[in-house]
Amino acid sequence: TKMKINYNRLKPVFLGMAVVALILSAIGIWDVSRSPYSGYRLSADYRVVRVDPGSPAAEAGVRVGDRITKIDGVSTERLYQLSKLSRADIGENQKLTLQRGGSEFAATVTPTALPTGNWILIRAKNVMGLLMIAIGFAVFKRRPGKEVSLFFLFNLFVALAFITPPYFESVG
Repeated sequence: TKMKINYNRLKPVFLGMAVVALILSAIGIWDVSRSPYSGYRLSADYRVVRVDPGSPAAEAGVRVGDRITKIDGVSTERLYQLSKLSRADIGENQKLTLQRGGSEFAATVTPTALPTGNWILIRAKNVMGLLMIAIGFAVFKRRPGKEVSLFFLFNLFVALAFITPPYFESVG
């Protein structure tokens, strides 16, 4: 015998998932205006893979290929302690210790507000994520079923890839 699934019973679960994602996205849209911009990207081993021209990192002398060994005096080998560092505020100095070509040196990066293009892009991505979640849930609410459940879940997970969540400061 084949088990019949009552997809209407998934409505509260899907609604809960959608509400959490929507709240995170909405807070992320609000938080982006307070996001600091340093202008560099790192690999998993804290090697600088990109430095934006004219960015605070470029002005501080950070270059592609540098490896960050300390952030505000905390070794990048100590992930737990790094996770306890506060996000640098706009205008607040962040002291980096870098390795380049076998020698170590210090650089001070002072984050600025996000450039307008970045700010607009992040907000547009969050709005797109919001729309995908809302459309997925609206379609599921009207026609609950296997295919539409998958459509909702697909929309939710793709939307989560677009959404820039808010920054939550670690405590303790």
